[in-house]
Amino acid sequence: MKKQIVTFFIIIIGHSISFAQFKNNVWCFGDSAGIKFNQGTTQLFNSSTVTTGGSCTISDSAGDLLFYTNTDYYFLWQQGSTRLGVVWDRNHNLMQNGDTLIGGLTFQEQVIVPWPDSTHLFYIFTAGVAVPFGFWYSVVDMNQNGGLGAVIQKNVRLTNYEASDCVAAVKHGNGRDWWVLFRRYDVVNDSMYRYLVTPAGIEGPFIQNVGTPTDNGFMHTTFSKDGSKYLVVDRRGLIEV
Repeated sequence: MKKQIVTFFIIIIGHSISFAQFKNNVWCFGDSAGIKFNQGTTQLFNSSTVTTGGSCTISDSAGDLLFYTNTDYYFLWQQGSTRLGVVWDRNHNLMQNGDTLIGGLTFQEQVIVPWPDSTHLFYIFTAGVAVPFGFWYSVVDMNQNGGLGAVIQKNVRLTNYEASDCVAAVKHGNGRDWWVLFRRYDVVNDSMYRYLVTPAGIEGPFIQNVGTPTDNGFMHTTFSKDGSKYLVVDRRGLIEV
């Protein structure tokens, strides 16, 4: 029951954000599921996701789909402990160079972040929960391939820690930059690793000690809509804000 309540709470948070910000209007997830929220109505469609793991979607300022990414079930099944990700364009086709992104597991191993002060560049951050370990990023340029986008940088490693699958991002207080966060699970710790994403690139990591120490690799985290609260849930029953 506790797990069901927490899952419902997380879904409600994500749902409220999607109505407040058009860039979250479209969700692609699960086994070919797709939902577009549009002015109080919902439209269902078939996406290209086939995954038991995490997925991430981003739209433009009008709420129209740009691209999405997910842990790929086929690669996961074929390669055992190596989890790989794929990127799909708005037409639900594999994006140019959008295969074999390192990182993935079960819950929340990917996040898409707009490149500050750019209208066409985006980061995809991924957590390497299984081999290869670490925290990674790739870059998408939406000006490539006739506006369908292409991955122009792939699998750039930021750290080699065993990362928990709880990647999250929140807008910086300056209204332009982004904070991207992950937690490690190879040792019992309360360390939050933060990277600052600016127009000049990625800075960090900055380490902040907060919350209950844990070494749980199965974790879900999310921010409240205004960015002031950070929710943590793990499979051992830890729930805290």
